[in-house]
Amino acid sequence: MKMGGHQKLNWILKNRDLPKALNYLFSFEINNNEIEEFQKAFVLLIKEAKKKLDKFPPFFKKNLKNVLSIPELRKQSPSQPFKLGKIIYLPIKENDCFYVLGDIHGDINTLRTFLEKIHFVRNRNENIKIIFLGDYIDRGLHGLNILLVILFLKKHFHKQVFLLQGNHEVWKDEKEKLTSTATGDNLFLEFWQNHFHYETLKEIKNFFDALPAMLILSNGIILVHGGIPRPREENNELNYNYLKSLNNLNDNSTLLEMLWSRPEEKEDVIITYGSHDFTFAKKQYEAFINRIKGKLMIRAHDPFLPGYQAFFNGKLLSIFSTGGEGNQTAYSPYTNINPVYLQILPEDINIYPIF
Repeated sequence: MKMGGHQKLNWILKNRDLPKALNYLFSFEINNNEIEEFQKAFVLLIKEAKKKLDKFPPFFKKNLKNVLSIPELRKQSPSQPFKLGKIIYLPIKENDCFYVLGDIHGDINTLRTFLEKIHFVRNRNENIKIIFLGDYIDRGLHGLNILLVILFLKKHFHKQVFLLQGNHEVWKDEKEKLTSTATGDNLFLEFWQNHFHYETLKEIKNFFDALPAMLILSNGIILVHGGIPRPREENNELNYNYLKSLNNLNDNSTLLEMLWSRPEEKEDVIITYGSHDFTFAKKQYEAFINRIKGKLMIRAHDPFLPGYQAFFNGKLLSIFSTGGEGNQTAYSPYTNINPVYLQILPEDINIYPIF
């Protein structure tokens, strides 16, 4: 019996063979006459994944208004993960292994290859965790498949899979019409607005809005999509004295700056204004990191031919996880990039090619 889009997705999601179900999601296709029914199962999956996203880690119940540094944060919860607004704190335990992926942009080949290389779904090792740095959609043509896969992973491995928000996951709702903040570069939304109901797209937006923007590991490593927030002027100089606690980073404008900002290998730059997108240099980076007593920042957002780039004497690391020569599911301008992923161990960091 032939199944429609709704039935196919339901069958996949109820399949207890998780590796097999995941493989189906990577190759999942729907016809125009199946879209109406497909949306019903799709919305249920979004809601299930969001419940897991909201549930773990739990919000911290203590008042942290005076906690500014990562060492102070670690003292508050030495062994338990928690959420502080859109910031997640995770302790690193002795046997933990964190994998980190940068931008994916609708590229099913890189994500599938990565998951197969680390045997994530098949092994189900609770010490293995994955941190995604955002930008799941747009540019590449398989954004829906990527979204289905990350929702599936969050549903089944919610304590091991951490999804950060990228600048492409920031949508605005203007009079029941959704728009992307990545103006002129929003392939996913432009396409599916012609096929999905507003209510379906709104559920996607709700999920995106719930994604954390920053993840802090107990060893001082900070993970974000873009970079640092802007310094602010005080006594005729730019600094980060306005940060009185880590909770100040939950200011909406500050969060957006961390999704859009990018480093430049210079001692100093002129800080620009007018949009959330700005460039920072070593001076600004060190001022911010020293303010919160961080060790290293890992970010994504920008493509580099080797797939990674170190800045500021190795104190900031940028990675990119889509591309690859001959990769037909990657955005074509990225096929000259060698996509990579990171492995973070308690005492070490390694970079590996996806292909």
